[in-house]
Amino acid sequence: MTEHTELRIPYDDLKFISFECRGCGTEITMDISREDQLQADWENKGLRCTYCTMTFDLAVKHAIANYVQWYSLIKNSKQSVFFRLKKA
Repeated sequence: MTEHTELRIPYDDLKFISFECRGCGTEITMDISREDQLQADWENKGLRCTYCTMTFDLAVKHAIANYVQWYSLIKNSKQSVFFRLKKA
């Protein structure tokens, strides 16, 4: 029998989002709690790997932007929101 437990993580504990470059495998981590800086970086440098400079798919940029917007809206609402992660 496998026992399952869950981790309960408040949304505001999630400060970073990471993804892997398809070109070289480098893990890119972004601070999503600093939306203004994130947007400025995208405008100046584009969304590309910091190691091999491969450009990321625009769908990734849009998905991250949507998440950052959601994060900001929840933060401003003062509502308690949690992610529940199943751990096997």
